[in-house]
Formats: sequence, C-alpha cells, structure tokens
Amino acid sequence: MSDHESSEFGVAACYEGYIPNSSLYSGNVSVHVHGSACTTRWARIVWDDNNSCCTPLWGKIERQVNGTYGWQTTHSKTIKLGFGAFGTHYTDTVPWVQYSDQRFRACYSYGSTLPSTWTCGPAVG
Repeated sequence: MSDHESSEFGVAACYEGYIPNSSLYSGNVSVHVHGSACTTRWARIVWDDNNSCCTPLWGKIERQVNGTYGWQTTHSKTIKLGFGAFGTHYTDTVPWVQYSDQRFRACYSYGSTLPSTWTCGPAVG
C-alpha cells in the first residue's frame, strides 16, 4: 500500500488498497473501503455466515462531497448477494477527485429489495 502526502489544500492522502480506519465489523459481515491510488474507491464486503435463512445481503460504497448544505452523496454503487454467497465481494467503483472535499464509506444491509436503511463504517477521505 502506498500513502502519498496530503496536499496543501487538505485533501486526504491517496491510498492503494485498503483505506485505513474505514472498517466495520458487525457479527458475520465486515465492510471496508478500498482504493486505487487517487482514482477510484470501492467497498469490500466479507460475508462469513448467516444464522437466519434466505435473506440477501447488500453492500454499498458512497462518495460524499461537502457543500453548502453539508455532506451530500454524489455517487453510490451497490451489490446484491444472494443468500449463501458467503465470501469476499466488491462493489463497482466510485470516483476519487483530487482537490475535492470528499469522503467515502462502506455499508451493508439485508433485504429482498434495495434497502432504505444501511449500517455504515466510518467515513474516510
């Protein structure tokens, strides 16, 4: 993993691979933000097991930008995992834009359709 210096404008450092301080471990699911240097971010979802039958798991990556009205989600990618699809999975990517006041977070939820509520890890630059 490479960690480039933050710019004088306060932009978060660029990372290749796992983004530090972005993890959430919750029972049998963990989510993490991953990145490809200063170009993209995605969520890594690890689904170990589930004691309740048949409910799909969803994973999500969010890109948020700080503007006039506070933090607003500008990009989001989700993945739906059918019950029993245990293991490691990844969402599609969202952009990382240099010199933006932005942050990212990885989330998960359960449900047959796209969830309206999510459990999310810490937001990171």
